[in-house]
Amino acid sequence: MKVIKIVVIPALLLSVSAFAEEQSYTRNAFLVDMTHAYYASLGELCPATSLNVQGLFAAGMKAGLGKDDVVEIENAILQLNGNTKVALPSKKVAGQVAFASTMINVDISKGEGKQNWCDFRVPKLIDRGMLIKMGGEE
Repeated sequence: MKVIKIVVIPALLLSVSAFAEEQSYTRNAFLVDMTHAYYASLGELCPATSLNVQGLFAAGMKAGLGKDDVVEIENAILQLNGNTKVALPSKKVAGQVAFASTMINVDISKGEGKQNWCDFRVPKLIDRGMLIKMGGEE
């Protein structure tokens, strides 16, 4: 009987841990990740990457966002980068995206450099499905 308890408890802890990890991926964390994914790929910050749009929506769903929320964040990113032909995001989302983009510049200017930033952020964004490594690697 004790053997069963030893086997069941770790399995229960693993499932609780996985649930907690999934629950801890918040709207704000997603917004930062999405902003960083756009800048890494489309901003040519990390040239060996490509944006995975389907992955963005899937990650947004994990953070509890709907399609319209993801599109609003995308519009804020695009507008911040000069595309005025998109729907206006709320001031709150626009401000959060501006802050997330500023984080990139701060990290790079603190001596981290572009390559170090890419080496640190890209693997996490690939794991979340937001970026694809160019050349067929994932």
